[in-house]
Amino acid sequence: MSNDRNTNTFWKNVATGVGVAAAGAALAYLVSELFTEEASRAEERADERRRRSLQGEKSPELRKVIIDKLNSGTYDCNICLEEISRNDEIVSCKKCYTINHLRCIKSHCESSGGSGRSPHCPSCRKSIDYELQYYCFCGSNFNPMPIEGVTPHCCLSRCTNRNCRLQCHPGPCAERYREN
Repeated sequence: MSNDRNTNTFWKNVATGVGVAAAGAALAYLVSELFTEEASRAEERADERRRRSLQGEKSPELRKVIIDKLNSGTYDCNICLEEISRNDEIVSCKKCYTINHLRCIKSHCESSGGSGRSPHCPSCRKSIDYELQYYCFCGSNFNPMPIEGVTPHCCLSRCTNRNCRLQCHPGPCAERYREN
């Protein structure tokens, strides 16, 4: 009888060991999947930044992509990698049109200010030569309130670029010229 008890104890220990090993393997698999998914999202964001820089400043497609992402709540800040909501204070680079949280870009500028060079956009690496305050995209409204049915961070004014024919908008202006 003692032998049967030892055998049962042995098999219980084996089963417990296999269960722990299986749980450990499952956990390792889940963690690797999470890292793979995050790496994939980071690569997608990098691809998007590359596409933006290649499309140039006059691209209406870029404007549409930015508007669609802002309206759907899927535009990510390039610094903290969190989504930009319609209630967040933001700032947009005047050169590459990348949008970041105002708090993130201020922190970024403070950290690069100690290096003795002017702060630069984390996307296009060009010098930041605009105010670090929250304005609508056209710059006519300070601290704009979200308007239902209007693209986040836009006002109802006409774009302040005299050559643009659009209402306040993110991204490049629609200039009055013929595209070839």
